[in-house]
Amino acid sequence: MNDELLNAFGALINHGARAAAQSDEEQPAAGLTKRLRVVMLNTFFFSRLSTRHGTIDYNGVRRWVVKLGLDLNAMDAILVPILEFCSHWLLVFINVSKREFRCYDS
Repeated sequence: MNDELLNAFGALINHGARAAAQSDEEQPAAGLTKRLRVVMLNTFFFSRLSTRHGTIDYNGVRRWVVKLGLDLNAMDAILVPILEFCSHWLLVFINVSKREFRCYDS
């Protein structure tokens, strides 16, 4: 699994989320649950965020979120893929409403 494959998958997630947000239906049909407002960030997001000598580089990634036109507080969930040791992928799931982080590691 490489970064291009994960970024393509993320683009599908983000496209579906945008399409759902732009649909005219505010209320789901009877028996269906509300769609989650989800965004998957780029595979380079975390490495860019943490590049500067052990400090967090918020300004380095702030443009990415603005460019996507995202209000992260309006999201239900944020997915962040992280490459560890140049060979192992982790996925961080951020539940915005519960202010909860989960790390999924195979």
